[in-house]
Amino acid sequence: MVWPAFAIWVVQTLITMAISYLLRPDVKSTATKAGLDQFKVTTSIVGREFPVLFGKKKLTGPNVVWYGDLKAVAIKQKTGGLIGSKSITVGYKYYLGMHMVLAHDVNSVTKIESDGDTLWEGTSTGGLIPIGDAGVFGRISFLNGGTITGNVDFEPGGPDQTPNDYLQKVYGTDDIPAYRGVACFVLRQVYVGTSEYIREWQIWAKNIYNGWYSAKAAIGDDHNPAHIIYETLTNKRWGLGYNADDIDSTTFTAVADTLYTENFGLSLLWDHSTSIEDFLSEILKHIDASLYIDIHTGKFKLKLIRADYDIEDLVLFDEDNIVSISNFRRRTLDDITNSVTVKFWDSATGEDSSTTLADIAMIAVSGRTNNTEITYRAVPNETLASFIAARDLRALSSSIASATITTNTEGLQIEPGTAFLLSWTSYGITEMVMRATSVTYGEFGDSSITIECVEDVFGISSAVYDSAPASLWTSPSS
Repeated sequence: MVWPAFAIWVVQTLITMAISYLLRPDVKSTATKAGLDQFKVTTSIVGREFPVLFGKKKLTGPNVVWYGDLKAVAIKQKTGGLIGSKSITVGYKYYLGMHMVLAHDVNSVTKIESDGDTLWEGTSTGGLIPIGDAGVFGRISFLNGGTITGNVDFEPGGPDQTPNDYLQKVYGTDDIPAYRGVACFVLRQVYVGTSEYIREWQIWAKNIYNGWYSAKAAIGDDHNPAHIIYETLTNKRWGLGYNADDIDSTTFTAVADTLYTENFGLSLLWDHSTSIEDFLSEILKHIDASLYIDIHTGKFKLKLIRADYDIEDLVLFDEDNIVSISNFRRRTLDDITNSVTVKFWDSATGEDSSTTLADIAMIAVSGRTNNTEITYRAVPNETLASFIAARDLRALSSSIASATITTNTEGLQIEPGTAFLLSWTSYGITEMVMRATSVTYGEFGDSSITIECVEDVFGISSAVYDSAPASLWTSPSS
């Protein structure tokens, strides 16, 4: 009969499967649980200073001042068939606590990313931020780690900030600092993946210093450069620490108004890799301005290089008040730049970008392209980059003159960035607008003043020349 034969076949099959299971080698787990010391974390090192944020930037590589509270959860996988299946450990999910310092000051956080994945997006000015999608891990193989998931405290570091309760718990004491004055992330035993490799975090953050002239401090998401310079001069924690009375507020306010009108906002992170003086010079280069101390008041003055004068109002320097002129020269055709490439950081993409502007007429005259690349790392968009490229090309593509002028005491009227008129008969110059780049005063008992100057690009079209006087040289040949 059919049924007894089928029953016999089933019994034989089961017996065969049982014998195979008993004779097979035992499958053991090869997964090794990592210890805390095996995690690759970008920790804070002695001497590494916290960066200073201006405007809106993507922060990477934060200072990790503590990590711990490690939890490892075994990942099980079943092996075997219908009979005698067993679970073995094939890996571990790791959860880690961490204390990250982002920068000295941060007003808000708008996005958190990791290796290109967006973990969170919104606007937080402080408090708990839930990151990642807890449901995503279940849909992604443990082999690629899934997404970072958990709760993060954003602590802006304000003057009334209290100690973090999670850090109090892991340290085992309430007697810990509140970490005021620095913006931090505290990871509350966050799921970080299935390996000791900690994926890089990218944190989009914004900070505007508005303790002075707050109405013009922000230009969109970017920072008014006049306020950047003001804060760098006066900040007591990371700046030069000058008092507000040391600043000529009138000139700073005028510059802030102009930059605001020009929509000239900057965003950058100063990481102390350059000196504070070099940092200030970089901002001045961006906006084309001079920063100096007024010898009469002892205060810092700020002046933009712009077409902001009437020629009729400019002071004239000629044979009556000039002691001597030296190093007078003009750019030759070989010295002239006819194409400018501005490199900048595009806040829309978070990537480096560039824009190029060329003077077609000068290229035709010289018969070749002479390009100059200039990096402006604080420029946040192509519109501003193009504005700066046009500004620099106008200056670099002009055959402007430069000179060193030594004057009598009338030179006291000239400050760095000041425009004035030059007249010098032996050079055939009747009226030329010059711009002071630096002013040096004589030692005690020496009333002479030395002015390094260049021809002002805004006044080139108004220059007046006369034929130079006849030479007094007589040929020795008879």
